Amino acid sequence: PNPTPVGANAIMADCTYANVLADSLGLSPLTTDSQIVKHLNKVVEANDSPYGFIVQTGRYSGEAQTRSGDNSLWMMANPNWATLSLRRGGTVGYAMEIMGKTLRWWREDIKDQWNVAAVAGGVGNPAQPAGSPQANSHYGYHMTMWHTVSALTGQLYDAPTGKLSFAPRLRPPYTLPVLLPGSVLTLSQQRTQGPFTLRFEGGTPLMQLTTLSANGHMMRNPRPLSMLGEAMVWG
Repeated sequence: PNPTPVGANAIMADCTYANVLADSLGLSPLTTDSQIVKHLNKVVEANDSPYGFIVQTGRYSGEAQTRSGDNSLWMMANPNWATLSLRRGGTVGYAMEIMGKTLRWWREDIKDQWNVAAVAGGVGNPAQPAGSPQANSHYGYHMTMWHTVSALTGQLYDAPTGKLSFAPRLRPPYTLPVLLPGSVLTLSQQRTQGPFTLRFEGGTPLMQLTTLSANGHMMRNPRPLSMLGEAMVWG
């Protein structure tokens, strides 16, 4: 058990991670979108730092907060913030900037992309240099950024029924990656009101789609995609 109660004022930067998974799997909402957006806004206000989001604020104050484990960077928090925001209509550029803060710090300053830690040093703690690796080397927290890929396309995929739909967050022209179990594709649109193109880029052939749509535009009788570069165009 946690020896110190969290308290009513604590803000944990990544406490809505379960809804990231629910969004990607089409199981949302676990709570209201309004509640999640309010939480995201509060995290930016209370937990931001030059390196990414602090794990938790509000449980302690003053020197106690500075020296606590709460004053650490949580490597999942910024990518998950971006994913949740994109799924709820947030500004694309702002969401990508939030995610990019942590990823750029690790890529350009730590310069050790093959050994991303789970937790890094917070701000002002003399025992933890700011932004430095602190716990669980070669960890996978940053890998939650892959959920952001499907948030950009608005992808929802129901494998048992073969239903695949998109609601892209970018204005044309764009080409975005589509990641399905075993298969890599791209979704593109070259102009507003123009057709959508789903192109097979590699992996396991996509054989069993029953419905395919983007922004409500249905593809009639979607066909298998098995050859590199093979595509379906509709809309």
